[in-house]
Amino acid sequence: MERNKNKIDNIIILLIIINTISMSLSVQAINCVFINNYSAETLYVGGTGQNNFTKIQDAIDNASNGDTVYVFTGTYDEYLLINKEISLIGESREQTIIAGNKTDNIIRINSNNVKIISFMIKNGEIGLYLVDSSNFTIIQNILVDNYEGIGVLDSSYGLISSNILQGNDFEGINLVGSTQITISGNLIENSLEGIFISSSSSNIICGNTLRDHIYGFEAGQSSNNNKIFHNNLYNNDQNANAACTDT
Repeated sequence: MERNKNKIDNIIILLIIINTISMSLSVQAINCVFINNYSAETLYVGGTGQNNFTKIQDAIDNASNGDTVYVFTGTYDEYLLINKEISLIGESREQTIIAGNKTDNIIRINSNNVKIISFMIKNGEIGLYLVDSSNFTIIQNILVDNYEGIGVLDSSYGLISSNILQGNDFEGINLVGSTQITISGNLIENSLEGIFISSSSSNIICGNTLRDHIYGFEAGQSSNNNKIFHNNLYNNDQNANAACTDT
């Protein structure tokens, strides 16, 4: 009896080991399938070699969701439309320049999960315009000499941080109908209004420097429950103007 019991115990242990190995192999197979199905690429603009383009828009058009478009230094006279989930990254925000002639918006984004990092964006109607976009990231850019620096319409869950906005004619940053946007750590100078929000609620605006405007910050109607704190406003004709409640 004792010998049979030992045999049964050994069989049970062996089955446990086999099941464990099988589960491990199944997990590895699942992981391999996942990795093989996701093949994000980097496309280049302004360099040489494979996956390199002369125009930024051509690279965007050839990119797929999840890809990165990396742009080398230079001046690119283009108006861009981004309608897929990509990262657009410049080599240097001082020397990777996207320029227009104020006849259209320099970069228009109509997609979720877009990142724009390290560009100088200049001479547009709106330098960077996000429409019906969510989970976006706009960081470490310079926006100069546009009618409006950054415009955000009907968008949500985004980050606008560590940008420099100078000499834009009307608003540095303009939020309309948007929610859950964090605007932090930006330097905004020499516009009619530094930051303007309208019909936008539950946003966070903190740690920005706003100076040399008519209005440093203005909140229009139906812009409630926003958290606005630790901003540095000075040398504005009027630092803040709010037509709403609970901002």
